[in-house]
Amino acid sequence: MKKILSTILIITLTFAMVFSGSAMAFGADKTDLRQAYDATANYLLSNKDANWCESLWSAFPLKLSGLLTETQEEEFRTWAEGYIVSKEGKLTTNYRENPDPEGEPIPVDSGMYTEFSKMVILCCEFGMDPRNVGGYNIVDPLANMNKVVKQGINGPIWALMALDRAGYEFSEGVDASVTQEILINYLLSYQLDDGGWALMGTKADPDITGMTVIALAPHKDDSRVSAAFEKAVECMKGMELSTGGFATIMETGAEPTSTSESDAQIITAMCLMGIDPFEDEGFIKKGSTPLDDLMSYYVEGTGTFKHIAANDKANYLATSQAFYALAHYYKYISDMTSEEEAAETTAAHTYILKIDGLRAYIDELKAIISDSASEVEKYKAQAEKYKAEADKYKILAQKNGVMATTIKLSGSQIKVSGKPAVKLSWSKNGSYAITKYQIYRSTKEASGYKLISTQKSSVKTYKDTSVKKGKTYYYKVRAYKTIDGSKVYTQWSPIYSIKIS
Repeated sequence: MKKILSTILIITLTFAMVFSGSAMAFGADKTDLRQAYDATANYLLSNKDANWCESLWSAFPLKLSGLLTETQEEEFRTWAEGYIVSKEGKLTTNYRENPDPEGEPIPVDSGMYTEFSKMVILCCEFGMDPRNVGGYNIVDPLANMNKVVKQGINGPIWALMALDRAGYEFSEGVDASVTQEILINYLLSYQLDDGGWALMGTKADPDITGMTVIALAPHKDDSRVSAAFEKAVECMKGMELSTGGFATIMETGAEPTSTSESDAQIITAMCLMGIDPFEDEGFIKKGSTPLDDLMSYYVEGTGTFKHIAANDKANYLATSQAFYALAHYYKYISDMTSEEEAAETTAAHTYILKIDGLRAYIDELKAIISDSASEVEKYKAQAEKYKAEADKYKILAQKNGVMATTIKLSGSQIKVSGKPAVKLSWSKNGSYAITKYQIYRSTKEASGYKLISTQKSSVKTYKDTSVKKGKTYYYKVRAYKTIDGSKVYTQWSPIYSIKIS
């Protein structure tokens, strides 16, 4: 019973650290981001002018984030079935007026087969079978490659995402020219020399590059895809502006325009590739990250985002795509935290099993000598000794684990209120959680280090605003964990030095 309770406690603590708002999941400099995320979710769910069910950009991230109630999920399923039935399963069909005033509207096939792909994705996410929604199969239309590619590279991007979720089983008798391998090969064949992708032309576009990466992400263990991702990451870094954001070609022949949607697609792609859009040094431009730039489009206090910075008002599509990106970011953050906590939980289980083994042995001894009270007392004392030794073993293992943990430190010069400053970023290896980080600084490489800041375990960055031009500063970081009432330190990070210009 105690084993079960211990396990539940560990799992509960892990769950709390991941999902308890912002206290454990990110540092104080991300508070505004979390507030915007929560406000945008509320906006999408309460907006009277647009039904969140009708857009993949809003319905999918709301489901991904676990923010929907069972009633709301059923609301989506009811809407989706009603929509598909009203279209008689022909999601690409639109209607235009008949020149005959007494005639019925004329059905027209738009050729936009991404409508099937997006609805397949949503049906799968909400627990519906896209092969039978109100009697209609919306997967089979994606079997025809000629129709899928009518929208250019957009078609295969969405088809791969849809069929990855639904599987590749088309109905018997359907002449299928689409397979997972064909779609992957198609997308890889359209990678440009600069490492990105575009709807047209020979220069990468951030929106299409981000979407292509999102589609290929489930296949990143494929050596061809991982090689393509290496080129794509360098391309994305090259496309990033000094603001931390991205610009797309909105009209043929026009100059690229910075948009929140471009930021959103790249941020989502980074998360799915395992790149932190808030911490990765390669994506920090003049102190700004892609998430910083995305927040520049946020309309404070409204839960909405603008399409371009010059707009006076927010845009629903921009808002839902920004939320799509934020949902993937927080999913990425929770996954990373879960991996670390899962490793520590496994270690805890090992100790629990060892103690349980000792208890079983003790119970066996008690049964054998139950007729002798004095013998029972003797073995009780021996049992306590075994328990004490087990506790010592656990503490020693924890101490050794923390002492073996290494810290990686990096930094860059930034400006804070127009004055030079140093931004430090660090990470640790190993599965052992720590209590706090300590940041030390000196003006000499080999001596004179003084503690300048102590940060809680969830914070991985620090801004030193007390530096002066012309001076060289040396930094190092270590962490500690309080075990059995005393501090146990990790190894020091390598020294990071920077001359302030």
